[in-house]
Amino acid sequence: MTVRHCATAPADSLPPRSLEEDLFWLRTVPRMPDASDWERDFAKSILRQAKRPAWEPSPAQRRTMKRLIDQHVITDEGDDDFDLIDDEDPSDAPATRRADARAALI
Repeated sequence: MTVRHCATAPADSLPPRSLEEDLFWLRTVPRMPDASDWERDFAKSILRQAKRPAWEPSPAQRRTMKRLIDQHVITDEGDDDFDLIDDEDPSDAPATRRADARAALI
C-alpha cells in the first residue's frame, strides 16, 4: 500500500515547505516502489546528514529533495483510497446488525 499526501491546491499556490517538513516527507521516499536506487540512496544520505546539529542542505540538495518529494509523495491528483463522506447505508453498520441479531433471538 502506498501512502501519498494529496495537495488540495496547485503547487504554485502552496506556501514553501520548511526544511523540517521536507525531511519529514523525505523519509517516505526510500519506501516508494517507483523511486530509483539513486533516489533511495540520496534520501537515506540526506536523512543521515540531517542528524548533525549544524547541518544545512546545499541549494542543489534542497532542490533535489523538493523534486523527490513532489514526484513521489505530494501529488495534485485526487486520492481514491478513501472517502471523506460516509455514503454507506446505515443499516449496514455493525451496531445495526448486532441489534438485528439480538432482536432475532428474542
